[in-house]
Amino acid sequence: MKSRFYSLLACLLTFSSHAGTPFKVPTDNATDIQVQCWLQHCPPLGMVEVKIKALNHSKAPADWTATSMDSTFGGGSMSAQLALGAAAESGVEKTLLVPLAPVLDMDQRYYKNLSVAFSGKGVNSIGAAFRLNTPTWSSTSPAGKPNDRVPIFATSETFGQKFPGLPGMVEASGTQLCASTLGDAVNAPTDWRGYSGLSQWWLTALEWDAQSAQQRAATLDWVALGGRLVIYNDQPAPVPDPFRADQVKGDALTHGLGQVRFLTGAEAVQKDGANFIIKAQTETTENLLGQMQENAWGLPVLVGAVRLQSGLIFGFILIFALVVGPLNLFVFASGTNRPRLFWTTPLISLAGAGLLGALMIVQDGFGGTGARTTLAVLVPQDNKMAVIQEQVARTGILLGGRFSKVEGMWMMPVPVPDSAPSNGPRGLRIRTSMGGGNRDRRYLESETEAWGGWFASRSLQAHLLQGVKLNRGGIAFTAGENPSIVSSLSTPLKTLYLRDDKDNYWLAQNVNTGVRTPLTKAAAKDFVDWKTKQFRKASSHLMNERATQFHNQANGNQWVFAEVGEPTKLATPTLNSIAWLHDRAFVIGPYTVSEGQKAAAVEPASSSSN
Repeated sequence: MKSRFYSLLACLLTFSSHAGTPFKVPTDNATDIQVQCWLQHCPPLGMVEVKIKALNHSKAPADWTATSMDSTFGGGSMSAQLALGAAAESGVEKTLLVPLAPVLDMDQRYYKNLSVAFSGKGVNSIGAAFRLNTPTWSSTSPAGKPNDRVPIFATSETFGQKFPGLPGMVEASGTQLCASTLGDAVNAPTDWRGYSGLSQWWLTALEWDAQSAQQRAATLDWVALGGRLVIYNDQPAPVPDPFRADQVKGDALTHGLGQVRFLTGAEAVQKDGANFIIKAQTETTENLLGQMQENAWGLPVLVGAVRLQSGLIFGFILIFALVVGPLNLFVFASGTNRPRLFWTTPLISLAGAGLLGALMIVQDGFGGTGARTTLAVLVPQDNKMAVIQEQVARTGILLGGRFSKVEGMWMMPVPVPDSAPSNGPRGLRIRTSMGGGNRDRRYLESETEAWGGWFASRSLQAHLLQGVKLNRGGIAFTAGENPSIVSSLSTPLKTLYLRDDKDNYWLAQNVNTGVRTPLTKAAAKDFVDWKTKQFRKASSHLMNERATQFHNQANGNQWVFAEVGEPTKLATPTLNSIAWLHDRAFVIGPYTVSEGQKAAAVEPASSSSN
């Protein structure tokens, strides 16, 4: 067990250059630009937070542009831009959240290379001035196995120093366990999206306590969306802020879809850490996304494929050939009228192009239609709501593909399953409706907008969106002979199932905000059947596993699961010209006990003390 654990934990550690080391961009003497990334290596997906510090030593204002580029082999590229400006003899510091082109194939990770290039006053470099490569590993797993999509972990340098010299990164059987990178706990992100490419983040309690409130809040937002945080302490100590001892069960605390583990001493790391690493292999985002081609996903079926009307196209080509050829030559410009060809041929071509465009509009129309499913996870202790959204859109003719980004949301393209899925990860590609790898799509975004390949005319595209929103709403439960609930959520609920602390299942229908709604007794089978028919068929393997993950680790198994009556109130908007004809949203999370019931529970203790 000990050797197995060290083999596992070794994948958390790396021994090259330090994370968080500033990189100086080549500039003239009047300009000084430094780039700093808190991670030592580039994750396979998500976003990376890069800090940029620019100093202008000249006596005139200066402007610069930072442009990131992350490409995959045959899977498209993603780019972000950030504008910086500094007055004379002053400086500026900004954070760039760099989007990463998702890589779900282990072998393709070798081709991944994140770069940031600079342009502007005093910049001497041509092309990329800063690069971040992927971590090193050996792809030794059997081909086509889910373990090929290994998770990536980050450990603080202090934690790595406490467990030095650990051997190997591959299990005795030859199965790849994980990839690793070092993270700079001091310069850790203040935005949850900076952690989005990681499966787990390990650091010491001293490092956690030293972080700012913004850094800790960002980490917990990432945990609420399914991340795993490990806080290590050499000696027994109180639970660190902002956690409470009553929230911890054993050494674990459930937070939204994720979990926080508190490990004390090297023995606890050896005993519990290995299982924590192994379990995370099946929960990693890239693994769940990779299995979307291997499991049924209902949204693409609802939307349908963009079909090429071969008969119509062949008929158009045939008629156009007859008109521009024989009919033009022997009727419109026959005999002595042959010079007419100089204006009849262009006119026929223009008419043909107009007719073809009209046929495309009649067939596909403007804008597009789509299907989306949203899962909102209540995090009442933080007054927040973690949101996961999946969407598939089939587009016709788009007059524009630019849309506003919602603050705090991360959006990434995901594979649309082929009609005949391939065996193994190598078949996974971001696809268009016409088939073939989508090699030419560039996904572009700034701080406030996104454009480029996110939505293209006459194509089928799928996206995954994740984020955390402020939310003061929830479900208040009153037990007793006539149990009831009161919802303070912003939307009515169509159907709600509740599981109480005695493992009883309850059902409510048509729950309106602020109105007390009675509960009727239900069976566990009723809930399972409803979840299978309503939720599973409307969501992908990833969303299903995230919901199952919540149920498996929910403290006390006390939760609610409901379908929302007005999905648009929870969904994240993207392109306005897409009509979401199939739109559903669900809410899961812990309920709260009504204030009256809390008072009744405290009363006996108060009276006995008198």
